[in-house]
Amino acid sequence: MVEEEPRRVAPSPCAERGGRRRLSLHGRVVVITGGARGIGLATARRAVSRGASVALVDRDGDEARRAAECLGPAALGVEADVTDPVALRLAVSRIAEALGGIDVLVANAGVPPTVATVERGDRAAHDRVIDVNLRGTWNTIDAVLGEVVARRGHVLLVSSMMAFMPSPFGAAYGASKAAVEALARALRVELAPAGVTVGVGHFGLVRTELIDGVLGDADYVRFAGQVPGALRSRVSAERVGRAIVAGVERRSPRTLVPGWLWAAYLLRGVVGPALDAVYARRPAAREAAGALRAREAARAAASEAER
Repeated sequence: MVEEEPRRVAPSPCAERGGRRRLSLHGRVVVITGGARGIGLATARRAVSRGASVALVDRDGDEARRAAECLGPAALGVEADVTDPVALRLAVSRIAEALGGIDVLVANAGVPPTVATVERGDRAAHDRVIDVNLRGTWNTIDAVLGEVVARRGHVLLVSSMMAFMPSPFGAAYGASKAAVEALARALRVELAPAGVTVGVGHFGLVRTELIDGVLGDADYVRFAGQVPGALRSRVSAERVGRAIVAGVERRSPRTLVPGWLWAAYLLRGVVGPALDAVYARRPAAREAAGALRAREAARAAASEAER
């Protein structure tokens, strides 16, 4: 529920630089899903510092409102679950009414990988990852796009480096993020005639509570430790938030953090298969993968015994 109407500032016109139409965030309205913490909140802080009003949409309404209070009068917190299209449309309607429209969407809401195999993993857990990360992003676009089109604004969908990297023991996450990238690329072409720009964000391991939970799995860390150290390096949510806002202002088609990801992105047809080979052939990786499979088999056997 919207608590109060934040201050509004008259938008500045788009600036021109190097032939590219830029989007000044001064006086603009930015909607951020998953905005109560992590990347979403860091993005909101940066957007407010650039003169924007922000709406933090989160399934935890109390936390979203507390976060908005910390950001000051330019922010508001709204409760909505991205997997609920009706609640999401209602939230967007309230935001548009309170702020006079929406210029930018940052579709950031998501859940982390569930460490599990495709073969024996909890199907409900797999479905949850896909429901939030893919269908939730689609629902968000469906609810917000009309407002953004009316203002010839910008959309940024948060994907992951796992969209173009191997994701063993996290297949649902990798598949959902690859689909988000495909969705962003399709939207970019479809909305170009309307003057709307669309970008996608690919990020490495970000220091958030969600990723901390995954990296707390010792067996998975042992497996993931077989890849080059750069792939395991972590970046702060604040750094990612700054990059997202910069990408929005540039109307960039893609934003990658850390910088070395650009090489992996541009050489994805080489890097991905090479990492597949490392995981599949290196003895230490095979041993670690076997341990994860054995752990799941034991859990499945225990579950069957309890029935």
